[in-house]
Amino acid sequence: MDKEACLQYIIFLRYNEDMKKEQYYFFILGNNVNLSLAELAACFEKWGSKYQLIRQDQEVAIIQIDDFTNEQFATLGGCKKYGLVNQQTEQIEIQDVTNFILAQAKPERFNFGFSYYGFKLTESKKIGQQFFREGLSIKKELKTRNIKSRLVQSKQEQLSSVIVDKEKMIDQGCDLNIMKLAEKYYLGKTLAVQDYHAFSKRDYGRPKRDARSGMLPPKLARMMLNFAQSKEDDVLLDPFCGSGTVIMEALVLGWQKIYGTDKSKIAIDSTHQNLMWLQQKVSFSEMPHLEILPVMELNKSFDPQSIDQIVTEPYLGPPLRSSVRRNDIDNTIDELTELYALAYRRFAEILKPGGRVVMIWPIFVFKEQLITLEMGRIISELGFVRVDHLAKFKLQDNRLIYQRPEQLVQRRIEIWQRQ
Repeated sequence: MDKEACLQYIIFLRYNEDMKKEQYYFFILGNNVNLSLAELAACFEKWGSKYQLIRQDQEVAIIQIDDFTNEQFATLGGCKKYGLVNQQTEQIEIQDVTNFILAQAKPERFNFGFSYYGFKLTESKKIGQQFFREGLSIKKELKTRNIKSRLVQSKQEQLSSVIVDKEKMIDQGCDLNIMKLAEKYYLGKTLAVQDYHAFSKRDYGRPKRDARSGMLPPKLARMMLNFAQSKEDDVLLDPFCGSGTVIMEALVLGWQKIYGTDKSKIAIDSTHQNLMWLQQKVSFSEMPHLEILPVMELNKSFDPQSIDQIVTEPYLGPPLRSSVRRNDIDNTIDELTELYALAYRRFAEILKPGGRVVMIWPIFVFKEQLITLEMGRIISELGFVRVDHLAKFKLQDNRLIYQRPEQLVQRRIEIWQRQ
């Protein structure tokens, strides 16, 4: 490195140290942005962290926070990867990027690459070609230092969590994220990626999985648990436990006092088999208590104010076909409103003051209309207040909706707290 490059890099390092004092982190968000942001806010509040959203788009959030660790990131369900912002600038200096990557190089083997966020397609192509050429130059420089290296590429604009993990770019390399938000550029190295393999294994590898009844994705269950802001010694109840997804994710997070109920014996048996399978992979001291119990009889098995948090996906109605009639949806809405109102009455009895209900409600898609339950007044009269983790972010739409393309039933996550 020549004298001028050394001087530039010293300036870059000093700037980097200033950024560390402010602790700007970037988070690569999941496909449902509001859910990812709400989960971050809920966790920051639970951990007592001071935070501020600096910039955000459909892929990235730049957040100022006092501190954040890989262990904390591992508890999240809604972010793909994260890292510390090493530089923010109004113009990218290629030499700064080169110097930063060279400083990261490991003596034995070094895999590096670039991920681009927030660029228009034409911009992305141009900058991709520019950094590809620079990447080849970096490889040549590393070769003169007797360092074996590989420029990792992807067909997409970003290196996915899978690629970053498989290429060992966290410990033995560098995934440099170049993010453009509101005409500013943010550069940062990935510090951790989501454990996609473990989530996939708990989703598709468990012995009991009933896709016909609508499987709750483990990542969504994880986010819902984080919305509850529970502590490990809290008492958790899933009163519609199905095949046990919420309970499994709670165990992975380290929760110990867990109850699962369902009116279906098949569901309870499925949950038990899945928990036996999970126990071979995750260490937990006590098997959750499972019971065949309809939601209207919760007060027979649980004392008043004995539960800290309720996290659940209830019955969402019969599977819909594309030929569904509006009358069928209206009938389902009436049926579910009655069921959910009864459920919340029982929840109000057994929840401790300050306890939360994190529950999924369906949104039915009918001829480009979104039809859902209107139960706010009923639940408020039972002594609950709605929780909005996105209020601080001042977004135009604060709804928490989990959806996939062509899905006829979307999931709306509702968070209510007992007063």
